[in-house]
Amino acid sequence: MLLIFACIVIVAVTASAQMSQVERDFETRKAKFTFEHFSEGEDASSGFDYLFYKNGSKIVKIRSIWSASHTHEMRVSDFYFDGTELLFFREFTASDRLLNALKKGRSGTLVPKEEFHFAAGKLTKWIVGGKAKSRDDSAWAESEKNALEQAKSHLESYGWLKEGK
Repeated sequence: MLLIFACIVIVAVTASAQMSQVERDFETRKAKFTFEHFSEGEDASSGFDYLFYKNGSKIVKIRSIWSASHTHEMRVSDFYFDGTELLFFREFTASDRLLNALKKGRSGTLVPKEEFHFAAGKLTKWIVGGKAKSRDDSAWAESEKNALEQAKSHLESYGWLKEGK
């Protein structure tokens, strides 16, 4: 029994250690945010679901979920903002069995693939497959640029998704 308790504590500590400060801050305030969900078909068999969490008129988090009928794995991307400034971006994979729960804003088991930490519009930490990348990595600047462009595109999409609803 003591061994089971110790394992549960270790798992709980490990899970919380993997969550960034930005994610923890969001989770503690999540109930205060408004939530909007939009769906957009990519083609007949795949599409995106977008979840926008807002504090007043400011978007604080966007979750993008890509799913397709030809695969059981979904791609999930979480973007966290302070105003229009990207703070944190993490990409996951997840089982398609979680789609309905995730679309409702519920949590589920997500497998982290890549994460990007930002400060003042600059990439400060980049982790791929659980391993930190060096700032000297030849792909650092391109990855920073791509993450910022994706975040900007997702922020801009809110307006036209809302108009099309």
